Order: sequence, then structure tokens, then C-alpha cells
Amino acid sequence: MTKFEEDLNNKINLKEVPMHFTQSGCSLTRKTYIETNWVFDTYGNWHSDEEFQELKEEYSNQADSILLMLEEIGSLKSQLQQQALPVVPECVAKDVKRLSLSTLADWNVAVSYISKETLEWLSTTGNTNIFLGKSWTLCSLKINGFKVEKPQLFYLKNKLTGYYLFRAFGGKYGEENDRYGIDGFGEDFHFTQQEIDSMQTWSYEQIEVEK
Repeated sequence: MTKFEEDLNNKINLKEVPMHFTQSGCSLTRKTYIETNWVFDTYGNWHSDEEFQELKEEYSNQADSILLMLEEIGSLKSQLQQQALPVVPECVAKDVKRLSLSTLADWNVAVSYISKETLEWLSTTGNTNIFLGKSWTLCSLKINGFKVEKPQLFYLKNKLTGYYLFRAFGGKYGEENDRYGIDGFGEDFHFTQQEIDSMQTWSYEQIEVEK
């Protein structure tokens, strides 16, 4: 006897199968007549407990495998994107982000809007060889993306006064003490090595800004 037959007989014996009455009022036995609608409603998606458990385990294993594959694909995709993206200075990143693709594509137009630092970076050895030319370099960065280089920043502490240098208005500089601690100093007190090299800072001590 199949599992289906066992289940059906159990329902009949427990009187779960509905009775059918003829127009004359005579009832037929449950084993002789079973309403068609009841059969379809009850057994339309019927599986034995054993079959259900097997299917559940099978689909559960498949779902776990698919989720694992998706996680691995996502991880690999993220790694490839991070490895493939070129690293550019902040000045280049700012120019690429603020200018439109059409402006960057026309070098004669773009050069009027690009900062001096970006032009210097584009002129350095290797940068213009990444792609076909300067304009194409910037367009590719705009389309494909990039990672921003985070240069090491320094505080400049006057060796004589103990005060810290900061940028003031109009391209001038000032100094301030650290009575509240250097952690409270803003970006005006941060200098890159490139900036320091272009300044006469022989009387200042360089102190790294913690990242």
C-alpha cells in the first residue's frame, strides 16, 4: 500500500471524508464515494512526511549553496574593483568629480578648469601612459571610478616659540599655542609633505597627524 492510500484510508476511518447524500436522502459509504472537490483540495499538493522531509533537505542544501556562491561572487567582485581602481591625489579627484564628462573630453576646454596640481600630476612620468592621453585619462577616471590617495598630514610646531603654524586669510600664516590640545586643531593646521617642501620650514618640527 502506498503512502497516499494509507493516508486516505486513515482519513476515511477517522471520518474526515465528507458524506454524500443523494436526492432521495440515501447516503453512500465513505469508501464507496468521495467528493471530487474534497480530494483535489486535500491532496492537490500532497506529499508524505518522508517525501516532504527529503524535499525540504534537498532545497535547503541548494539554497545554502546558492547563498554561499552569491557571497563568494560579491566578495570577489569587491576585491577586483578595489584592485582595479587607480589611486589619484585629492586634487585630481576633486577636478574629476566637479567637471562634466564633455568638459573633460575636450582637453583645450578642460585645461582652463583643471587645477595646477592636477596638471602637474598628469605631467608626471607614468600617469599619462596609463591611458592614451591626458583627456582620456580624466574621462576614464570619471567613467570607471578611482580611489583617493590619502597623503600623510603634519602639524608644524615652531621650535622656538612652541606654537603651531596655521593658514590664515589672504594666503598668510599665523601661529597658535596648544593650550586646548592639538586634537582640536582644524584642517588649517594640517600640511602635506609637498606643501612643507615648498615652504621655508627649517625652524619648525613636523608632527604627524594621526589618521
